[in-house]
Amino acid sequence: MCPALNYNVSKLFDRINLRILTFLAVLLMYNIGFVVNKCQPPTKDFLHFTKNITDLDHVRARQFVYLDCCASGYDTITWYFKNNNTKYSWKEFPFLYQECEHNDECPTLFLENQTLLILKATVGYDNGSYICVAHNSSSGQNISHLEDLLVVDCVERLKPEPIPPSDVITNIGQNATFHCAADFGCKSSFTRDVSWYIGTVEVQDVSTRYIVTEENRDYSPVVQANLTVLNVQQSDFDVTFSCWVSSDFDIDTPKFSVKLRQEGNNHRYHALVVHDDSRNEDNDIADQITSTLEKEGYKICNRIEGSGKGVFSHFGGYLEQSASVIILDMESDSDDSNTFRVFIESSLRNMADSLVGLTVIQIKGMENSVMDSVEYKGLKRLQWPGSESSDRQRQKFYKQLQLRLPKPVKLDERTPLLQSV
Repeated sequence: MCPALNYNVSKLFDRINLRILTFLAVLLMYNIGFVVNKCQPPTKDFLHFTKNITDLDHVRARQFVYLDCCASGYDTITWYFKNNNTKYSWKEFPFLYQECEHNDECPTLFLENQTLLILKATVGYDNGSYICVAHNSSSGQNISHLEDLLVVDCVERLKPEPIPPSDVITNIGQNATFHCAADFGCKSSFTRDVSWYIGTVEVQDVSTRYIVTEENRDYSPVVQANLTVLNVQQSDFDVTFSCWVSSDFDIDTPKFSVKLRQEGNNHRYHALVVHDDSRNEDNDIADQITSTLEKEGYKICNRIEGSGKGVFSHFGGYLEQSASVIILDMESDSDDSNTFRVFIESSLRNMADSLVGLTVIQIKGMENSVMDSVEYKGLKRLQWPGSESSDRQRQKFYKQLQLRLPKPVKLDERTPLLQSV
């Protein structure tokens, strides 16, 4: 009987320790986190969000993270969750209701449901999309916000892996945002910085219209800095903005230069085929798509300098030169999947409205794809017909794909697309 008693006592102490850990995490949030960016107690005024809420957050596996839905003028806030690793639909909080009575690590709500605390984030359970819905019963109105949470197991790196920014297409009077980030891996680093400069001067010191917001959590391997240009002026199109990635790794500081481009028809390619060119199978599919479309008169950007370095060889100045983007989907457990997802969220978010088409090519039999939970206006998914398909199936695939592209015109290397897209 003693071993059983000891086992039960051990489980009791484990549960007590978990509760203490929960209490300490909450105490830390109140004493440190809430001072920085926490929600305020709601008041009985009109229904609205009381602070800007991020669309994408990152956390290292087995660390705590809190998601905010700061609002006022509401009677109830309800949270919903969709797991990226399963095919299940949205679940209402508590998300693990069948287990939470016996699981002290389940998500917890605070500040009248404005803040969702995940004590120990896991790739399997917590990686996904979260929606909060604030409801005012008197007016019957709802407001909602969707946020993607990327839970990553950090990778040991000899140097940071930059996630470079892209040029942004915009127009005078609009706001435009550049996204720049870097994955610093598991290495403990005193310097983990992503900053924006004009020449050697920080952008904030050049103009009050240049606003930098940072996402830099000690427990996340990814550091991101977003530069927003408010009320774009004609003079802003002549400015070169540079993103610097600084660390205490023994390397030079990587610098990436970008510019604002005035909205218009400056495309050099009908489509950019984004794929992991370190995989022979993906190379073959990309080459087949490229050769077939080029026979129909399309100009396609496929292999570019740096090929063979994985999916990141496609980043840089080619995105804004393309009228549409074709993405070969990737398994979520592949080496580049986490950083690829960050690129998709940060770079394509700005480009989606200016693209003629954003098409994801899904491979039959692929499970847990990176692009499953990604949604953009105008995004369409097509299934690759495969080598065993009939001629009719292949013709149908390419006919559907061509509907996602601007009509082919004759181009040369120096001439942008002449036909309006």
